[in-house]
Amino acid sequence: ALAARPPAELVGPPGPDDGVLGAIWALRSTFVEVRACLRRLGELAGTPIEPPEQTALLDATMAVPGVLFAGVPGAGGYDAAFAVLLHPSAAGACAAAWIPYGARLLPVAASAPHFAV
Repeated sequence: ALAARPPAELVGPPGPDDGVLGAIWALRSTFVEVRACLRRLGELAGTPIEPPEQTALLDATMAVPGVLFAGVPGAGGYDAAFAVLLHPSAAGACAAAWIPYGARLLPVAASAPHFAV
């Protein structure tokens, strides 16, 4: 299943026939760019939007199989982070990745009957 694939398999430009996998790769890589832009904006503003401590947490989170992307929800503050998972089965590994950072996972699920990967 897609959620079990290592993130390295989602890093690389999609081919013309990649369909859903290509769209997922594009979403993930776009979010990586968004995070870089938010870090740069924080540097320019003198207020870290994604502080280095959270960058380490988010990078570790994005290395977990089944994590689509991770980020900070707002203007920084060192108090929150989020991860979007491809499947609920990735939640345990994501929670384990957060332990060294003193962070706890609060699972929130969204589903739609017509959405499945």
